[in-house]
Amino acid sequence: ILNELDQRIDRARPSQKVRRGPVVMRRWIAIAAGILLLLLAGIFLFQSPDSQQLAEQYFEPFPDALSAQTRGDEVVEYNLNSALRHYQDGAYDVAISYFETYVSIQNPDAVAPLLYQGVSHLALKQYAEALPLLEKVRSSTALRKEYRNAAQWYLAIAYLGLEQEEQARPLLIDLARRENFFQEKAGALMASM
Repeated sequence: ILNELDQRIDRARPSQKVRRGPVVMRRWIAIAAGILLLLLAGIFLFQSPDSQQLAEQYFEPFPDALSAQTRGDEVVEYNLNSALRHYQDGAYDVAISYFETYVSIQNPDAVAPLLYQGVSHLALKQYAEALPLLEKVRSSTALRKEYRNAAQWYLAIAYLGLEQEEQARPLLIDLARRENFFQEKAGALMASM
C-alpha cells in the first residue's frame, strides 16, 4: 500500500511542477515589468529639463522703462511709443516692426530699443534673431549697467533656446557672481541646468 501511495505521489508531482511552472514564470515577468515601469518613471520624473524648456521657463518680458524717457520729434517718437505699446500688449511681431523702423530709419544710434526688439524676438521663440541685437546692447558703453545686465540675461536665454548651454553658462555665471537684478535668477537657472 505504501509503495502504491508513493507511486501516486511521484506521478502527481511532475504534473504539479508543470502546472506551477507557468504560474511562477508569470509572477517573475510581472515583477520584472513592475521594476521596469518604476525605472522608466524615475528616469522621466528626475530627468532635468532641456535647454529650450529652461529658456521658456525663465523667460519673462523686460519691463518698459523707455516710455517715460521719450520726448522729442513727434513722428520719431510715434514709432518708438507704438513699438513700446505693442510690446506691452504682447503683440511682439508688430512691436518688432516698429522697433526696426525706429532704429534703422529714424534713430540709428539708439541702442536701448534693441533690447526690447531682442526680447520681442525671444517672446516669439526667434532665438537666433535676438542674438545680434542683445549682443549689441550688452557691449554698448553708452547704456546704463541695468540695460547691459538685462541684455546679458536675455542673451543667455537666447543661447539656451538654441540649445547652446556652453554659450549661456559663462553669461549666467557672471550674472550670478555680481550684484544685479538678475543675480538670483541666474543662480537658480544655473542650478537647473
